[in-house]
Amino acid sequence: MGLTLACELALAEISVVVLERLAEVDTTIKAGAINSPISEAFYRRGMLAGLVEAQRAALEKPARVGPGVDPGQVALMRPEPHAPALRGVLAELTGTVTAFFTKKISGVGQRYDLPGDHPLTGRSAPDLELSDGTRLAVHLHDGRGLLLDLADVAGVRACAAGYGDRVRVRTTCCLGRPGPAGLLVRPDGCTARAADSGDQDTRDELAAALRSWCGTPDGAAA
Repeated sequence: MGLTLACELALAEISVVVLERLAEVDTTIKAGAINSPISEAFYRRGMLAGLVEAQRAALEKPARVGPGVDPGQVALMRPEPHAPALRGVLAELTGTVTAFFTKKISGVGQRYDLPGDHPLTGRSAPDLELSDGTRLAVHLHDGRGLLLDLADVAGVRACAAGYGDRVRVRTTCCLGRPGPAGLLVRPDGCTARAADSGDQDTRDELAAALRSWCGTPDGAAA
């Protein structure tokens, strides 16, 4: 995930230096597959469809069943009366265990320790369906930060004044689910700040988050 973030920042024309803290190459496996945050990064760049197609092509290749097939697998495939019930129980158990480990490995449940009490702050931004017919992730394809004004609050939009091309600002609303009043999303898809209102305290917190992640606005003292 660290290298993916570095690539996202580089694509946004931000100077990046990657440092290796180990003196020797570490050959241990860090990830066995493309996890959820990486998939989101592919989606934001419009590359997820190609990834899915490649995976589908790989899955459609005929599987080779070698001589080491487990006897339990053979028992589940037999056309006996109890076999469907066993397959159902196994499928339920597999689904529960798979969901648990998928969340642990993929980082879906991961939350960065960022300022703010909103449950979305520090987590991967949900791919909200917006009233203009787009989804949130589409607005991250160019590698810029994203400020969503979801309650049409002028004060929220004003917080991004002076950031020019560094932050994309969209005034819209969510479809099909209640959404926060404002959402600041980093270029890597992480929610830097979320708020359910547009009051002054919220705007002050949003302005502070913009300075932290996007620098000093144009025309302001550093």
